[in-house]
Amino acid sequence: FTDEAEHSRLSVPTYPTLFSAMLNWIETGQKPSPATIKAACPVFAEKYKEPCLFVVPYTPALTGSRF
Repeated sequence: FTDEAEHSRLSVPTYPTLFSAMLNWIETGQKPSPATIKAACPVFAEKYKEPCLFVVPYTPALTGSRF
């Protein structure tokens, strides 16, 4: 989960962080955790000069409580 202010747009570092984690999972078989994804983001934040907005830990509310 991320703490984004815009709907349907994530901060730029989010995309390469997630794709990198996904490719690593495919190549190594090691499933990324939210913590390892968040930890990998600062490299991309520095490169793209935008913040990492991953929220770790995050527990979504029960579906019925959001309506």
